[in-house]
Amino acid sequence: MSDDVADMWAFETNRLRVGPWHEVADWLDVDLPRVVAEMLTLRTTVALPESWQGEHSVDGAKGWINERDADASMLLVIESASQRPAGILVLAEAPLHGTWVDLRIGYLIEESMWGQGLATELVSGLIEWARAQPRIRTLTGGVDPANRASVRILEKCGFGLIDGLDAGAAVYRLDVSSSNG
Repeated sequence: MSDDVADMWAFETNRLRVGPWHEVADWLDVDLPRVVAEMLTLRTTVALPESWQGEHSVDGAKGWINERDADASMLLVIESASQRPAGILVLAEAPLHGTWVDLRIGYLIEESMWGQGLATELVSGLIEWARAQPRIRTLTGGVDPANRASVRILEKCGFGLIDGLDAGAAVYRLDVSSSNG
């Protein structure tokens, strides 16, 4: 994502604060590689791209962080009440016609925080934020069809299935441009 847009990435929901992961890690005074290594477990990564799967050591997480920084804008999700890292939000800008962009999204929630509705709250907060941005036309997410929880989250948040399988993922999209431009 372009630096001018990435610098603006920060939003809050009732229970979450979200912002660029290096900045948030500095603000919280946490070791980002350690946080990432703790989040990337066998269960949290099973439905993610192959290079993301499995457990990661702190040293392995350092390389993984560098690779993600080169690919996309990476945001750290914090549970507001505890100030504890709760997940990761991945955003990649894909140009559309004119100045419009499609924002490709991905996310994972810390395994110990599953079942609390945080992923739905995260995606809903992202949608609200995106609707206020003048260049974002659509949000697109790919999900393993076997990951029924993530499919339900996208559907609950208004995303519609637009394509069959693309590299093993079902592709869902939401048009957010009706209220931002």
